[in-house]
Amino acid sequence: MLKNQINYQTSWARLYLLCGVLFGVLFVVGAIILRDWFILFNILAAVLIMAIGWGMLRYPYATYTPNEIKVFGFFGTERKHYTFDSKAAIDVNDHRLYLNGKRLQINRWLVDKADYKRMEAFFDREKAFMNELTD
Repeated sequence: MLKNQINYQTSWARLYLLCGVLFGVLFVVGAIILRDWFILFNILAAVLIMAIGWGMLRYPYATYTPNEIKVFGFFGTERKHYTFDSKAAIDVNDHRLYLNGKRLQINRWLVDKADYKRMEAFFDREKAFMNELTD
């Protein structure tokens, strides 16, 4: 069965990585200037931010098939799992996906725009029909 995936925006992932590195450098410089080595424990926060950025680059945000949508966390663990009989059960309205009248928890601002548009077209019958006519 064909599995399509939605990836995170690489700009967000790179921003997380950059912030993690900058915070790490800031904490090291602050520890040296203040001569307070306890501040170095704050580097764990910088490492966590870098790990989130790395996870965003490595793992997909979501995968979808005609019968299910799986949404994953930053480290590849499954966060949400939506199952349905056919892709006709998903309604696309104003760039949001709905299943049985409830909006699916997918953050559009965090994902790659082209991947999200491809998923919208996959589930939106009208767009799929129009894409077939133009191809």
